[in-house]
Amino acid sequence: MHVPMTGLVAQHKALEEELLPRVVELARAQTFILGEAVRSFERTLATLTCTTDAVGVGSGTDALVLSLIALGVGSEDLVVVPAFGFVATAEAVLRAGARPLFADVADFLLDATGVDAALATVKETDRRRARAILPVHLFGECARMCGEDGLLAFASARGMAIVEDAAQAILATDDGRSAGSLGALGALSFFPTKNLGGWGDGGAVVTNDDALARRVRRLRVHGIEDGRSREAGTNSRLDALHAVVLEIKSKHLERWTVARNRVAERYRRELAPFDSRLRLPPEPRPGCRHVYNQFVVRVDDPETLASHLLAHGIETRRYYPRILPEEPAFAPFARNLTFPGANDAARSSLGLPIYPELTLDAQTHVVESIRGFFAR
Repeated sequence: MHVPMTGLVAQHKALEEELLPRVVELARAQTFILGEAVRSFERTLATLTCTTDAVGVGSGTDALVLSLIALGVGSEDLVVVPAFGFVATAEAVLRAGARPLFADVADFLLDATGVDAALATVKETDRRRARAILPVHLFGECARMCGEDGLLAFASARGMAIVEDAAQAILATDDGRSAGSLGALGALSFFPTKNLGGWGDGGAVVTNDDALARRVRRLRVHGIEDGRSREAGTNSRLDALHAVVLEIKSKHLERWTVARNRVAERYRRELAPFDSRLRLPPEPRPGCRHVYNQFVVRVDDPETLASHLLAHGIETRRYYPRILPEEPAFAPFARNLTFPGANDAARSSLGLPIYPELTLDAQTHVVESIRGFFAR
């Protein structure tokens, strides 16, 4: 049996009759850039994320960059980012003209303790330039945002803004509040493998701040507003084609999210006997919803487990094999600090197949193959 990492082919097959007529309609109208298709999806997205505004942009990375610029983050400012995760998070800080300050993570996620420890390593003049925190809701689980020890309270006490990297976390919640609605702005990605994925690159910024939404909307079209160039912006527009596809897919998102959770629950149940050798993702905190963009386990030798599973036709993926301060692009900002939580995650993590279309037989094959690995 072949078990791929994604179920995109099966997902498209189920939606093809719904999708293709809308795509043909768009082609006949020849309205490809912005327009009503994008506006309609933006309204839908704002509702999904419990925000007042959504602005479609070219990618999830652009959503992060434009969010930081809209906040006024720029030259010599510091933005705290997790040391573990995808490169786009730290890259966005550099593209906004600021400097990333790497902080350690706990159970994959940035928290107030890690941010505080990172800030303590820089001199007072730099701490005063710490403008924002960029937590990543990694693998579909919100960072600890709410409560007295959450990032929102921490940032507020220090006059720092929060931009949520919610690229993997649409419909996730922390303390009942939606990912993307918690900070000043939230950045979403519609890369095809995301829980809500388009037919190519795409992203969005969501916010409850009208002024920030207006600025992002201006920045995405070269800084033009009311026919005048108000500031230097960029070209980062969500195409109408992607908006049409995403609008249709959004109707199925809740059902797909429930299905992802069912797969995760089965993995937890069936793999629990190996918990001394295979660390499962932490259980969601009370009042929080995990949406499982990925199901990432931790094992002492992930490469050997990955090779074993591939020999049984099961695709896996390392998320992520190196911490960000070790990447050449971020070497000038590494500052010889240690990141034990991030290093442990990078050393041991392996993503298993998880998606709504993953059949019961395929789930069984994954579980039995892992059992076979530990029985050797």
